[in-house]
Amino acid sequence: MADPPPRPRRTRRYALALVTVLLALIAVPALATNAYALTRCGATYRVAAFWPPPPTDTPGFQAEIIVTNTGSVKTTGWRIDLVMPVGFITVTSVWNATRVPNRPTDFENASYNAVLNPGGSTSFGFIAVRATPGTKMTPNQFWCTAYSLETG
Repeated sequence: MADPPPRPRRTRRYALALVTVLLALIAVPALATNAYALTRCGATYRVAAFWPPPPTDTPGFQAEIIVTNTGSVKTTGWRIDLVMPVGFITVTSVWNATRVPNRPTDFENASYNAVLNPGGSTSFGFIAVRATPGTKMTPNQFWCTAYSLETG
């Protein structure tokens, strides 16, 4: 009598392929729920104070930035990127935000002000030293980026 064909192997391969596909279908939506989506935000920049240099001091100023959620979903994080004039400044202190590593004039939310409801806002500020007394204290341009775990 002849040996029966090796059908169980083929069945195992099909079963393994089916399980792999099913696991992938389950895992993809789970990963997608944690993806960040961009939402809209706006920002205003103003020089809150400045001081001319006495003979032994360096000229400096204080800036304030207001970040507003202009999107339709709450933010879970935001970032402000400032493009300052050449020969500009050194930021010496920041409050209500954190500096982006290796980006001296870019800032991200602090842990306590990342969430902004639609229409909500927060502010942060910094003290900076100007390179020379005539250096402009306002950015050439700036932009706001906001992130959300929600979809709208």
